[in-house]
Amino acid sequence: MIFKEQTSSNQPFIVRLHEDYARYCEWLRSQPSAVHLKRAQRYRLTQFISFAERSFRNYKDVSAPETLKDRFAGDYLDYLQYFLKARPSTVNKALNTINQFYEFVGIEPLRLDREDLPSLQPQALTLSQLDAFLSGAKSCDSIKHKAVALAVATTGIRASECIALNIGDYDADAGLLTIKPSEFEGSRV
Repeated sequence: MIFKEQTSSNQPFIVRLHEDYARYCEWLRSQPSAVHLKRAQRYRLTQFISFAERSFRNYKDVSAPETLKDRFAGDYLDYLQYFLKARPSTVNKALNTINQFYEFVGIEPLRLDREDLPSLQPQALTLSQLDAFLSGAKSCDSIKHKAVALAVATTGIRASECIALNIGDYDADAGLLTIKPSEFEGSRV
């Protein structure tokens, strides 16, 4: 059992979290970030503080506030990952939000590692999926949308490369489409 309903024995740290959270929210309102990002950050911090309040763990053996903040955050991230089965990206967002909060308060960042995000390999369409996609593209009324869909489906071009195409990149006489280089590789034909 991770929680108990009564107040935690880590009260001084919790009181400071609440005070700092109020100041952080005022500061956050003045930032140029998107409204939904600010709401997400407030929500993540509220969840973290709520976790700290309800935690039954006793951190009396921890004397330094720097170590205490790492222990609280580490336990919270474990709770997200193992009890709530949160995805690595969710755990990393929580870690980033807590780090930003600690930076605002003037505490050094957490000494915790980010979760490894699985690398997803691109997936090719099956032949039946490709046929359905091409028939949908051919029935499209917009010439621009039809051209983009056909280019993506028949050339293997990446979506970002397709977005960067211009009329001059296509040589109708030679039947060649020149794809501009990305920052990591050269031009492709």
